[in-house]
Amino acid sequence: MRLIWVDGATKEFRRKVTDWQPSSDPVASLEVQAKALETSYVKYCEELRKVTNPTGKWYSDAIELAASLLGATARQRAEAAYMTLSSRD
Repeated sequence: MRLIWVDGATKEFRRKVTDWQPSSDPVASLEVQAKALETSYVKYCEELRKVTNPTGKWYSDAIELAASLLGATARQRAEAAYMTLSSRD
């Protein structure tokens, strides 16, 4: 994992997973996502929002945000689960 520069104005850094591949086993992937949701559904949704919206675009409404999250790729869902389960909060 490494830090990447996100915003020069706020000097915000964000973690980015590098050199990592999610499991190709759909059952294992669903189990990990279920564990991430059980651990913290709020954190998982926030991480999923970050990976599906890396530019930080403002959504006009909740339906647009929901559509973005529902359209997440398998890798994006796996990365969000990884970030949720690896957080130390």
